[in-house]
Amino acid sequence: MQRNVLAASLRGLRDLWIVLGITLLLFGLIEAAYNGQRALRISWFGSDDQREAEAPGHPYAGQAWYRDFVAAREGGREKYDPWRGYWAYETRSAYLNVDPAGYRVTVQPAVSSSAPRRVYLLGASAMWGYSSRDSMTIPSLVAAGLRASGMTDIEVVNLAQPGYTLGYEAATLNRELVTRGAPALAVFFDGLNDIRTTHLNREPGHAFFEQRFGHLYERESQRGFFTSFVTPGERSKVVARLVLALGLDNTWEIPPRRDDACPKLGRYYRDMSRTVEGVAKAWGFDVLFVQQPNHATTRKPLTPFERSIMGPKENVDYTRECAEAIDTEMGAAHPANFISMGNLFDDVKETVYLDLFGHVTEEANRRIAGILVREVAARLSKAPVTNDER
Repeated sequence: MQRNVLAASLRGLRDLWIVLGITLLLFGLIEAAYNGQRALRISWFGSDDQREAEAPGHPYAGQAWYRDFVAAREGGREKYDPWRGYWAYETRSAYLNVDPAGYRVTVQPAVSSSAPRRVYLLGASAMWGYSSRDSMTIPSLVAAGLRASGMTDIEVVNLAQPGYTLGYEAATLNRELVTRGAPALAVFFDGLNDIRTTHLNREPGHAFFEQRFGHLYERESQRGFFTSFVTPGERSKVVARLVLALGLDNTWEIPPRRDDACPKLGRYYRDMSRTVEGVAKAWGFDVLFVQQPNHATTRKPLTPFERSIMGPKENVDYTRECAEAIDTEMGAAHPANFISMGNLFDDVKETVYLDLFGHVTEEANRRIAGILVREVAARLSKAPVTNDER
């Protein structure tokens, strides 16, 4: 009797093991098939971003360089950084290059001085150059403009990273000060990422991807031997696609708004800038804060393409309210160290905005850089810039 029970138990364990093995094999085959068809589809038709660039009215439609640029951008990776959250790995391509230290390459003439004055440009993907070739990023255009104005001892350093917010950038500045030293001027170019993270979290002071980083850290620290067997499902593209299709975990969905979110964001932005100004005073350099051009505050006549990317009206109104809150607080607290570019393109008829995250065309970058060149040149030559000149 005992032998029969033991034999039955062993057969049950064997059958369970076989079922588990077949299930894992099927899951692996499904995952491989999904990834394979996805890779083939991208190779034939391009990625989502590449196909979106072919939409009617897109400024880069039909331009081969942009397809290559997007492929290089999508191939880029970030590594964990204990001080700044994450930082880029090296990337080499025809139009997008990140050096071994993780800085987006700034195209600029050789500096004439052995002790150049540095200008740190901080921001997120718009400053980094998410939609621009190396030579047409804002930092590269600023470097070219400063050289054209006769300033040959200036080195421009692009400290931006995609997805960064003002808090990340303050940490980046602090890290740079103790490794590279103080600049002559630090420029913060922000707005939309802090606004969007406020929308997503219903309060300011958050960063993109913080839930993912926290999830990985907390789960990995608590994970035991047996739970480790189920973790591949967290990294499965099939599972991720099913979760998205079922609407179970849309990390980009904006929850119901809080009436006090935008006023809180304005005060948060003001207080963070005070912290940065304190650091700048201690280290002896100048600082400038710029609110980037904003699709929600612009009064430009929108092109059909720009209208197609605007999204729900309530979200656009929410973005406008928060941008105006930042302008109000910063304009009152830091009038000498703050510029708002929210209405910079009001007189432009052509397409400027490529999406809702502040990414604009290369020609728009040229206009942004022109204003920054005048401001930087005036500050580094100790000549104040009037509001009319801005």
